[in-house]
Amino acid sequence: KGSAFGNRPARGALAQQNHVNGYKGQRLVNSFYNGDQSTGVASSPEFTIKKDFISFLIGGGNYPGKTCLNLQVNDSIIYSATGNNSEFLEWKNWNVENYEGQKARLNIIDNCQDNWGHINVDHIIFSDKPVQAAKYPPHWVDYGKDFYAAISYANIPESDGRRIWIGWMNNWLYTQEIPTSPWRSAQSLPRKLSLQSIDGRLRLIQQPVGELQKLRGKHYSFSNTSIKKVNNQLANRNIKGQCLEIRLTAHMTGKEKAGIKVRKGANQETIIGYNGRKKEVFLNRKNSGQSDFHDNFAEKHSAPLPLSKNILVLHIFVDRSSVEVFANNGQIVITDRIFPDFASDQIELFGDFGNGLPIQSLDIWKLKSIWQAKN
Repeated sequence: KGSAFGNRPARGALAQQNHVNGYKGQRLVNSFYNGDQSTGVASSPEFTIKKDFISFLIGGGNYPGKTCLNLQVNDSIIYSATGNNSEFLEWKNWNVENYEGQKARLNIIDNCQDNWGHINVDHIIFSDKPVQAAKYPPHWVDYGKDFYAAISYANIPESDGRRIWIGWMNNWLYTQEIPTSPWRSAQSLPRKLSLQSIDGRLRLIQQPVGELQKLRGKHYSFSNTSIKKVNNQLANRNIKGQCLEIRLTAHMTGKEKAGIKVRKGANQETIIGYNGRKKEVFLNRKNSGQSDFHDNFAEKHSAPLPLSKNILVLHIFVDRSSVEVFANNGQIVITDRIFPDFASDQIELFGDFGNGLPIQSLDIWKLKSIWQAKN
């Protein structure tokens, strides 16, 4: 029982670089050490198969033969497994009872430098029965890089009845290096928490508190239209801003990508969207502005989000140095810091829908400052 490899540290910078979760204990094999450009092979010592099953946790890229765990018996590959383009490690099992008594070797292979070109393996077990995965895998509170140490408010009146929390909008990887002065950090928006049953599973739902509507200023509204028409209106009416609330509802018809770009300028943009092929919502801050202060800042963060009736709802709060995304009424939340220049304040929709009418509604509010003048 246990891993056949000398494993790498998991908790800390290595696992956080690609948000690995679902592993056991403190260590795992993770080929993302220097990003998807890293490649190589990790091989176990030769061993004799003595049990009926080999079970293991695996995640990372879905590239058969390139990002995989292989079982080699007598110089032949008997079994091979890959990740599922996810950083959550899942259980897989191989029935090896027909090979008992034979010499074998396990090889973890990363021979891919494309997106998701890495492999994560942990907790390799030899046993008489296959390991059964938990019925429900864990669910991340926030899939961005900058929501930490959340604290809920005490003494909320019973007549109100809400549970509200707020998080530290930063990350220990780069908290001492972010390009702000004299302040170093910020707090997230207050969020109302609730539990909902989704597909038979209890889920923690987060939604921005209703009091934030008091900050709404000028309102722009679009409905039952196309991406092209909306973008023309955004440009012609000079609709833009550094501090915005945006609510986009679209009908996703297949494997297309679609979404919205905010804090967009000549060479900067933060992209929030949905990948229909992967069934993921994402926030891409690779070109969001200043990011060279840390190697792991310019990243894309994704989260699994199967859609009900193909409807996507993105509720987005854009500020001068942050973006908070509440997808499908708070099922998924992504919080990320960004550091664009002041000239980057444009908005633009994107999508590969052909001639369809995917935009059911788009509402944009300019947000007022929270600061109150003193008497």
